[in-house]
Amino acid sequence: MGEDDLRGPRDCGRDGGPPEGAARGHRAGGIFQELRTFCGGAYKHGAEAAHFGMLVQSLEHLARSALALAQSQKIFILGSSSILASFPELGEEGLLDNTFDADFLLDPVTKGISDFLKEAIGEGSLFEKERGYHADILHPSIVETLPPGWEGRLVAVAGFDNVFALEPLDLAVVKIVVGREKDLALVRGLLELGKISAEDLRKRWSSMPLGELEMFHSGRNLALIVEGSGSR
Repeated sequence: MGEDDLRGPRDCGRDGGPPEGAARGHRAGGIFQELRTFCGGAYKHGAEAAHFGMLVQSLEHLARSALALAQSQKIFILGSSSILASFPELGEEGLLDNTFDADFLLDPVTKGISDFLKEAIGEGSLFEKERGYHADILHPSIVETLPPGWEGRLVAVAGFDNVFALEPLDLAVVKIVVGREKDLALVRGLLELGKISAEDLRKRWSSMPLGELEMFHSGRNLALIVEGSGSR
């Protein structure tokens, strides 16, 4: 498969048709018809996402678009938006007010497919400008940062046979290790809402193969979050 077969559209096809050179790709007929449907269709959740942050409807829309365009066998959702698979109501309740993207790990994926999706539904695309949300396509090496055994705890996304999301405790541990304020705020919110427990969070964190410095910083983050949320 050549670069022309995988190249994304220019701003999702400004004129409503396939991008230049699409006819040369052997998937052009099906894929770019999907592109017109998903990027130029009448899906209505963009304004809602711009107001609320990510909603479960927005996540489902991104997943359908990515599957149609890339024809990958599986999608793993690994970022903050993954929480919507377990707790769909949290988008409208405001926990993801500052989240406007979904982190996707595709299986299988190539650089060509990754670049194609970034241009079609990624940050800065016309899709994002019209809908208010976008997909971030992750490199497979990202799995090295996940808790051991994460694949066995994946949560199936309702309505899909091949889209799975990170389990909430696994997401929370990753956020604690990364340690940005917005990451810690998400974990604090999950604790305060009773979606995860401090005890289970400590156990999952202790399973992480961290270096000494990472262990120190993330352990401090964990202690501050648990104390600040009033959890025990």
